[in-house]
Amino acid sequence: MTSGAILLSLAGFCNASFAETFPPQYSLLRFTLMLITEPSSETPARVAVATQSASLMAAYNAKGDALLADAKYDDAITAYSNAGEDYDANLRAAYNAKGDALLADAKYDDAIAAYTSAGEAYDANLRVAYNAKGNALMAEAKYDDAIEAYSNAGEDYDANLRAAYNAKGDALMADAKFDDAI
Repeated sequence: MTSGAILLSLAGFCNASFAETFPPQYSLLRFTLMLITEPSSETPARVAVATQSASLMAAYNAKGDALLADAKYDDAITAYSNAGEDYDANLRAAYNAKGDALLADAKYDDAIAAYTSAGEAYDANLRVAYNAKGNALMAEAKYDDAIEAYSNAGEDYDANLRAAYNAKGDALMADAKFDDAI
């Protein structure tokens, strides 16, 4: 059964208010159902505008794909943002790829920001970035900052958090700051 046949069979069961119950990411389906259930003399013009809009969104998505393949993350993010809600998964993937590149360059705060923008689907990568930041801070003996980073990394990295607290205690003991070490 073609998508057109499915829509025509749906049209027999629905009206415009039914079409509005679809979530925003199905905007093209909502629009099509509304055209079928409420045709008017403006229908051909409305169809032309919808088709042009869908083509434009697909073009932005294709541009984002090409830019992402070239590791031009910020440009890809802009293209996917212009593509609309239907391409949000690609936008999140672009933020994730940007985070991966930044993490590889040891730009931890920027990687964390990119992973945060990528959304919940990429939370594991966000935790990895916080852990990597903690590791770098530990190497610099910045224990309080490392503890904060490891705290944000989640329970998978509790051993590193405990190690940071232990290293901080050792440093305070070496400085004879016994009360602070406790």
